[in-house]
Parts: sequence; C-alpha cells; structure tokens
Amino acid sequence: MNQQAAQNIREVGRSACRELVKHFNNDLQAILSASQEQLLDVELFGPIMAELAFNAFREPSLQQEIARLRYAGVVWPQEGAKAAAEDGSLDGQVWVLTGTFSSMTRSEAETKLAAKGCRVSSSVSKNVTNLCAGAKAGAKLAKAEKLGIQVVDEDYLLSIIGE
Repeated sequence: MNQQAAQNIREVGRSACRELVKHFNNDLQAILSASQEQLLDVELFGPIMAELAFNAFREPSLQQEIARLRYAGVVWPQEGAKAAAEDGSLDGQVWVLTGTFSSMTRSEAETKLAAKGCRVSSSVSKNVTNLCAGAKAGAKLAKAEKLGIQVVDEDYLLSIIGE
C-alpha cells in the first residue's frame, strides 16, 4: 500500500504507515482485509488507530479508488516484497531529526533511515536512541541532551546511511 495513501487515514502518520507496510510485507490485499486484531499487532498501532484504519479500509470510496488505479494499470509490488527495510542495520532504533541539513531534506533523511530499518519520530522522548542535529537545532536538541540521548551530526548521519 502506498504510504501516502495510508497517511490520509485519521491518526495514522508516516511512521505508522511504514510499520503497516512492513508488517504486511507490502501486500495490499492483506492490509485491506486485515482485522482490527491483526492491525493491533502492527508496531505503533493502538486500539484507536487500528479501528480507524480498519474502518477506512472498508470505505467504498477507498475501494473505488483502488479499483480505478488498478484499471489504470497501477501495480503494487508482489506479496512478500521487501518493505521499508533494505538491510535492517538500524532495526530497533528510533531517531529524531532536527534543524537544517545541507546535503538533503529531512524528508529524504527520514526515508533513508527507514530503509535501514529504524523508526523516525517527530518528537524527543526516552524511547529515542539518536538525535541528528542539523544547523539551527533548537528545543529538540536541548531536550535530547537533558535526557542523555546520543546526539550526532549530519556527517555521522551520512556515514550511517551510506552517503
């Protein structure tokens, strides 16, 4: 399922979309036919998100849009295709990106980190393993330092993602 399409579901953000796609191995039919209980097994999904996604996947307008796209020739990757993680070298890690980066946008950095298997969060908490601070980093950097979270710079980020 296209992560952008799933983001139109209330309460489901980018990280949750990546987890949804990853959990169901990029199998659109499995995602659309998942029960609420199966959706609860998806990392980051709680009862409310699972219910909202379950209901959204059954909306006639979504079903019609998918049928229209299929008719137009849009094909989803085969069942079992590798989802977000390409090599899993950052599995289990949670990163926060803050500030401005000179070599890429934060969105590009998020995509590259997700491809390595980690989750990118928009907020700093005790669950965050690394914060990458670009130029003009502010409150998030201060909070990460206060919580003792490892703070890295853009050069370190580039070395991790293989740039």
